[in-house]
Amino acid sequence: MSDTNWLIYDTLYPGNDSRHVVARIEAAEDFYDVAWVRPLPLPTTYLRLEDALYDVERCTARGSVCDSTRPISIPHMPPVRSAER
Repeated sequence: MSDTNWLIYDTLYPGNDSRHVVARIEAAEDFYDVAWVRPLPLPTTYLRLEDALYDVERCTARGSVCDSTRPISIPHMPPVRSAER
């Protein structure tokens, strides 16, 4: 966009798809402010631009830890009864 503003695109999606734009980055005085267009569980400020790009690559990779998945169910057991005296 400019010398201090960038857009991050996901080229897996066409330009007319809402998933194409991932984030908007703006350079501040000594950090980068990131506005996530996609709901990614990532920080909104970075000290280095490269770190923001790395996180985007890591989270948009197939099978990443950032993928939304259904929670793992925990088996429930009835409480242990104490012996009556």
